[in-house]
Amino acid sequence: MADNKPESEDGEEEQNVRRYCTLSLKTLERIRKLRRRETHGTSVPKIMTSMIEAGVRQAHKDGYLTDDDMF
Repeated sequence: MADNKPESEDGEEEQNVRRYCTLSLKTLERIRKLRRRETHGTSVPKIMTSMIEAGVRQAHKDGYLTDDDMF
C-alpha cells in the first residue's frame, strides 16, 4: 500500500479499513466506563472509533491538520 489508499478487489477505494492501536490501561479503563454508561456507545470498538474520528475532525477544524496532510 504505497499510496495509503486501500483498494478492494474490483479496484474501488475502500471506505473503512481496520487498524490496530495500543492504548494505555488508564485510557481503556475510561472507555470501558463510558461503555457501561452507554453515553458514547455500546461497545469499546465503537467508542474508540467515534473518539478517533471526532479527534481527527476537530484537529482539522482547529488547523492542526490540513487537507494536504490527509492525502
